[in-house]
Order: sequence, then C-alpha cells, then structure tokens
Amino acid sequence: MARVLALTVIVGGETLPAGTEETPALKARITNPVAWQGESDLPADEPETPEEPPRGGPGSGKDVWRTYAEGLGVEVPADADRDAIVALVDARSSEK
Repeated sequence: MARVLALTVIVGGETLPAGTEETPALKARITNPVAWQGESDLPADEPETPEEPPRGGPGSGKDVWRTYAEGLGVEVPADADRDAIVALVDARSSEK
C-alpha cells in the first residue's frame, strides 16, 4: 500500500487533501513524517556524498579537508594536519 497524506497540507500555496498518494516530488516537499500515513513504496533517499575538496591550491586547506572527512564519517584527531587528514580520507577510500 502506498503512503498517503494523513491530513490536508498546504505547501507553497497549494492545498493537498488528505489521502493524496506520495510521489517523489511530494516526498521532497513534505518532509514532516506526521503528515504521512502508511509505508512508502518509494526508494529511500540516498545520502548525499560531499564533493572532495581540491588537493592543492585555493580551497584545499586543513579546515576544508576536516569538514569533508568528518562528513564522510572519518574520525579526525584534533591535532591532525591537512596531509594527515587527506591520508585518513585516502585510507577510508581504499577500504571500500
């Protein structure tokens, strides 16, 4: 059974009555789980993979790499320098 709106919802000035079936567009627009009832037949959202920063030049600093690494779930020691962070990311990539 498809997931449907459990109640009437107004999104961007558009009224969507209770019972409206879920579509990918509606799923993206209505993210509050309280608005829905039933199980979704749509595929789960894929987690967004952050874009790797440049390895040299502008935008390749330690803070950028730390944010990128942590976004991938890599544990970065507080005292790690940029090269160590890049090595941790590379090691994670080679494990896959």
